[in-house]
Amino acid sequence: MIKLTRGVAPEKLTEQFVKEGTAEFKKTKASVWNVQWLKDALLDLSHKKCAYCEMDLKGESKYMEVEHFRDKGKYPDDVLKWENLLPSCKHCNGHKSTHDVVDDPIINPFEDDPKEHIYLKSYLYKSKDDLGRSTIDVLDLNDSTRLVSVRCQLGTQLNKLLEKRLNEIEDGLTKKGAKKRFQNDMRELMKACLPEAEYSAVCATELMESVEYPQIVKLMKELGIWSDEFEDYHTRISSIALTL
Repeated sequence: MIKLTRGVAPEKLTEQFVKEGTAEFKKTKASVWNVQWLKDALLDLSHKKCAYCEMDLKGESKYMEVEHFRDKGKYPDDVLKWENLLPSCKHCNGHKSTHDVVDDPIINPFEDDPKEHIYLKSYLYKSKDDLGRSTIDVLDLNDSTRLVSVRCQLGTQLNKLLEKRLNEIEDGLTKKGAKKRFQNDMRELMKACLPEAEYSAVCATELMESVEYPQIVKLMKELGIWSDEFEDYHTRISSIALTL
């Protein structure tokens, strides 16, 4: 989970649309939010990922659900309010279900910075406070079959690549074109940890807590191949890493 920014509402989400849709929902319980332009606008807010677990939602086999942060059953007036809508995967939306975030708050990634409330340890989410604890429990963020196994796989792949990059740069990068190839490889590695990447918080945390990464950065700077681009990546990655 990473901090997200709530953009402006789509033009089609007019006061009239909200008014009529809310009235229709109250009367018939129709899924008035299930329109493609609204779902597309929500996906754009989260880099096309679930706002909670960061699962990619744009693939053909993936399915996005419009999640109502304040439960639509208990708070029907908020059923089409832009500030109450989030893009979610079936897992997270299903586990949150009718949970009342007013009585028992959980992290809203559009309002709260997750790294202030949760951290990652051995691919498991851990809480820093009550808000983090409730979020982990309500969303079942440590589902071993659905989520933890994916994190473990990603972390293992990332750590193998870091070991490989460290071995390469320690060998000196003396062959023709080696420095350029190394920069390209590191660029791709770091892109997998940026906010727009799937499960970016997991990858960012693994990178920032690894033994190899600071050594690689140090050697890249000594070789003069640590550019402003890499520094920007580093800053963005640091901002979402869920460290203790």
